[in-house]
Amino acid sequence: MPDTLFTNASLILEGFAERQPSFHVLVKGGSIHAVSPHPLDPGDATVIEVGGRTLMPGLIDAHCHITGLSLSPKNIAYPASEIADAAASYLRNSLMDGFTTIREAGGADYSIARRLADGAIVGPRLFYSGRALTQTGGGADFRTPAETNDPCGHASPYSVMSVIVDGVGLNVTVMSYRDHLDFGIVADRDQVDDAWEMLDDLRAALAEFEAAAGIERATDESTTRARSTAP
Repeated sequence: MPDTLFTNASLILEGFAERQPSFHVLVKGGSIHAVSPHPLDPGDATVIEVGGRTLMPGLIDAHCHITGLSLSPKNIAYPASEIADAAASYLRNSLMDGFTTIREAGGADYSIARRLADGAIVGPRLFYSGRALTQTGGGADFRTPAETNDPCGHASPYSVMSVIVDGVGLNVTVMSYRDHLDFGIVADRDQVDDAWEMLDDLRAALAEFEAAAGIERATDESTTRARSTAP
């Protein structure tokens, strides 16, 4: 990211009830380097005259659904092209509204993230989770009581935002890790065995939980026996 000097900006600063006008902000390497009411040396930085408008750090949307809510969560019947258009529009509008980072909580996948990275569409930084994993009757199961299967005969939430995983669902979960997650768990830059390391961690955590539960049961049984033999 090139260095940028913003001049004549209004800022919202701690300790002041009103916006403070005529400030200058120097950004270097993607971070705020200096803030001053006095002119700053731009050096090689690009100078942007803000014109008295309010300047602030980018907002972060911690929970959004770019492929669903602008149409309908129950959107499996929409053509893929229309869902892609809705997602692209959502991303652009988010950026224009001041959001420079969004956490997509169900629906977006690597294909949308790749188009963002390639510059084919415009939007904030995107952290995506793929389809939400839900169970029958869960929060991301959008079927009505009369709808049990999708038109192809599969158990479906009738949405591109989620997938139904009843029972253990390990295979679907693993495929979701492979195809969709980008929360620093498994992304394009990660090695495939990272997913299995994470699963090993989950298995180890489960084993610890089961061991702790066994100790608790043994303690309860020992206490019961001690009480039953007490004079």
